[in-house]
Amino acid sequence: MASTKPLAFKEVRATLKRIFESSVGSVNDFDHGVQVKEEPLYVTKTTDKQEIREVISMKNKKEDVMWTSYGTWRGNGRNWSRSFNPGLPNIGEDSPSALENITPSQTVANNLLALRKSREEFIKADANERIRGALSQNIRKILHKETFEDLLHADGWEWGLDSWLWTGMPLEYFTRHKDPVVKEIYRHLQIIDPLKGLKKILGGGFSLMTVKSMVTIQGSSYFGDDHGNTPFYISKKNVPIVTFFGWGFR
Repeated sequence: MASTKPLAFKEVRATLKRIFESSVGSVNDFDHGVQVKEEPLYVTKTTDKQEIREVISMKNKKEDVMWTSYGTWRGNGRNWSRSFNPGLPNIGEDSPSALENITPSQTVANNLLALRKSREEFIKADANERIRGALSQNIRKILHKETFEDLLHADGWEWGLDSWLWTGMPLEYFTRHKDPVVKEIYRHLQIIDPLKGLKKILGGGFSLMTVKSMVTIQGSSYFGDDHGNTPFYISKKNVPIVTFFGWGFR
């Protein structure tokens, strides 16, 4: 049976208390657990032998309070109390004193909910951290080759030396150096024309060791856009033997 007649607050409260007491027998729990604004309400009431439901909808539709399954508490020795929903004071922003009489066993639902929420946040944070770490490692491997070690650690990476530098100090540096890293670089070193080297860089997986001015001048002339931007990255670290020695790649 449904009714849409506006009722005064006192009439609604008295009706709910009467229904609550007849089904549960604990008016104090009702007074302690129900807080509604004192204004006209629309009430829809459904009655059944096993279940009594009260749905109270605020006139401005901003707040709904639903009472469900009262009949399931009949005859089993239990009282309808805040042990059924100890989280409502928190949701309604009640003062801490509202929770003083709640035992630990009554807050199991809250604890489980908080634990699940914390677990979800932890999983999200861990996933984000893993993604950031993976991206950082990939970017470091693909885009930022600053040292000889970076070249050696990049899987399938190749490197070459500007052909006109293959003389004098650069030649002696690679052929006589005792460092195992430099020896490994020299063992796989390709001697290549600088312009061909820049073109090979565009194919990916290749670094060219040359002077910085060659990359900036020829790179801009052959591969730059209208604003002078090039697809090449020039390392910030130089080989110690020559201050302007470096390599550029995309």
